[in-house]
Amino acid sequence: MDAVSSIYALFCFWILLSAADWGAGGRERIDAKGKKVIVIGGGDTGNDCIGTSVRHGATSVVNFEILPMPSKDRAAGNPWPQWPRIYRVDYGHAESSHSFGKDPREFLITTKRFVGDEDGNLKGVETIRVEWGKNEAGALIPKEIPGTEETFEVRNGVAENIY
Repeated sequence: MDAVSSIYALFCFWILLSAADWGAGGRERIDAKGKKVIVIGGGDTGNDCIGTSVRHGATSVVNFEILPMPSKDRAAGNPWPQWPRIYRVDYGHAESSHSFGKDPREFLITTKRFVGDEDGNLKGVETIRVEWGKNEAGALIPKEIPGTEETFEVRNGVAENIY
């Protein structure tokens, strides 16, 4: 991985992006205005990062999700009282869709490498598509699909779901 700037854990990205809204003086801030933002991972915090980036004037927002797009209906293997694993559109997805004309989510994709320019600024994210299969032990794992490599352009802004 190249040593590049502008890669943040999702929660830190959201806090720093929102600092101006909260009137938090003297703190580092991230300005999404005019930037291409990539959010890696999802959940509530990822959704917050998507919506806040749109509201702050990002020129594009893309959300990488390693899992497949869920079905609209609950699957047989996902009975009540389990949390329903179904396709949902949360407010951040809806705001991004309204602003850019499509759902920001890219399903079945994983990040391979962050690419920086000669000054260490993030300029791209190299990815590859995946499919889910079982390993020798029978556990589900993502398997890279050769020939599906793609580089997504970034302009000084990316959030990554790091735990």
